[in-house]
Formats: sequence, C-alpha cells, structure tokens
Amino acid sequence: LELDYGETKKTLTQSTAMLRWIGKIGGLYPKDDDVTAMEIDEILTVLDDLREPLVLTVRGKVKALLSDDTEFTGEEKLAIRERWMKNTLPRFLGFIEKKLTTNEGSKWTVGNDISIADLALYCELEWISGGILDGIPTSVLDTYPACLTLMENVKTYERIKSWKDKYSKPYSNFDYEP
Repeated sequence: LELDYGETKKTLTQSTAMLRWIGKIGGLYPKDDDVTAMEIDEILTVLDDLREPLVLTVRGKVKALLSDDTEFTGEEKLAIRERWMKNTLPRFLGFIEKKLTTNEGSKWTVGNDISIADLALYCELEWISGGILDGIPTSVLDTYPACLTLMENVKTYERIKSWKDKYSKPYSNFDYEP
C-alpha cells in the first residue's frame, strides 16, 4: 500500500497493519481506546495462530524454508490438516467461542459494534469451511455455534451485504467507494 501525505511517502506491506489503518478510517478499529484495540488485536493474533499450520500446508516446505527441494506429499498435507482439526482448531476456536458467548448483549467479538476482528474472523472461517482445503470438511465449524452465528451476523450486516451483492466472487478489479 503506497501512502502519500504531501511530503511524507510510505509503502506498507503487511496486511494486518493496513487492516488496522483502514479500520481506524472506517470506524471499525478504535483510535482512542487502547483496551478495546488490544482486545481486537487479541482476536487477530489468535487467528494468526489458528491459520499458521494450514498456511504451511498451502505454501509447502520449500517456500516455508523447511526444505530446499522437497515438498509435502499429499498424505503429509492431509495428516497435518487432520492434526490441526484435532488439536489447533479446538484450542483457538474454543477461545473465540468463549469470547463470543461472554460478550453479553452483543453479537460481535469485542464490544457492541462490528470491528475488524469480526471481519477477519468471518474471512478466516469462510476459508476454513469453504471446501477448498483437502481433508477439511465444510462441516468443520458445526461444533462452534457462536462462530457460525457471527458468520451469519457479518454476512447479513447491511454494508457487507450490499458490497457482496455489488461485487461477485471471484473479485476482479473494483473501485473502493466508502
């Protein structure tokens, strides 16, 4: 992302930094509430931990610098994903389920308004349960009802719904309209 503020020009390369910046502009990440920001960051970091083993199976050993010349076999990928569903998924989605169920009176992960944590969680869970990762069934989230409810809340949030109606998947180029 190239930023141009008059005399100040910067290039940012990390998506989470961009997400926070856009979140501040769009009112989805607090500018002056450090505790709420920390709670949102907690969810984002849990998602990093949840995603890491799966990304390894997508990137492969060479790109992940685990090998100079040998990639995972299909069986190795499936075994890693099976262990991920048995160990990693319950640990981290269990944490998020608890966050969602203890945020009383709210349908969001943090506070009473949608935030970048909800959007990131939605995207992550849609990818995980989307049927594109061999060995991971589309029913993988069935034992996480609060996560499924959050996904529905994000999907039916008016601004998200109208954007998804306007831009069909797969996304081509589009112009951002705030």
